[in-house]
Amino acid sequence: MKRASGSTEIVDAKNNEKKEQTKKSAEQENESVSQNKADIGDFIAQAHDFYNDTTGYGAINDIDWDEQVTQAQTIRETINNQLGEIANESLIRDLDAIKKLTNQLEQEKNMNTVRQLHRYFHDLDIVWNNYSRSKKLWGVTETEE
Repeated sequence: MKRASGSTEIVDAKNNEKKEQTKKSAEQENESVSQNKADIGDFIAQAHDFYNDTTGYGAINDIDWDEQVTQAQTIRETINNQLGEIANESLIRDLDAIKKLTNQLEQEKNMNTVRQLHRYFHDLDIVWNNYSRSKKLWGVTETEE
């Protein structure tokens, strides 16, 4: 009988160890998801700030096209590097649309494309980061609150 009791203790210890490993894995995954969400949030906020600075308050009428193309390339590169880490399907579709706009901007240097990029990042910043300087949504994104 002592033997059975010892076996039970071993099984209990192994079960507790498995539970602890599962808990640690879940915590690590949650940290990874949280970090990725923060990274995406920072990316969105920085891009939105760029467009506010370079197109807001009439600046869109005097665009520095080299600066816009460089930003478009940076945006596309960042999206390509982070896309595999994103699980939110609507955000993936929004980022794909943004990538298409960056390609279009690079080829056409069209003011409306810049405006559309600004609107994407504006809406995403409100939804993703609770941007508070403006709550007006342009309705261009699939990602919702």
